Amino acid sequence: MLNSIESLQNKVSGPLVDTYGPRTKILTVEAHESEVRGLALCPGKVVKYIYHIQNGHLLTFDILSIKKKLSR
Repeated sequence: MLNSIESLQNKVSGPLVDTYGPRTKILTVEAHESEVRGLALCPGKVVKYIYHIQNGHLLTFDILSIKKKLSR
């Protein structure tokens, strides 16, 4: 399956925005047979995602969480 970067981004942007909100930015996309994989910058975290094209299922894994330090 050969797709352009733009078409791959379009496939995953909807589910990622639905899950993490409109400030989500896609950093990377990779085509792997019936999956699209990559990294996304979401509010407060960087996630790895796997989007199954056949059933529209999105899996995400937190890679890095950014937390605000509480001052005392």
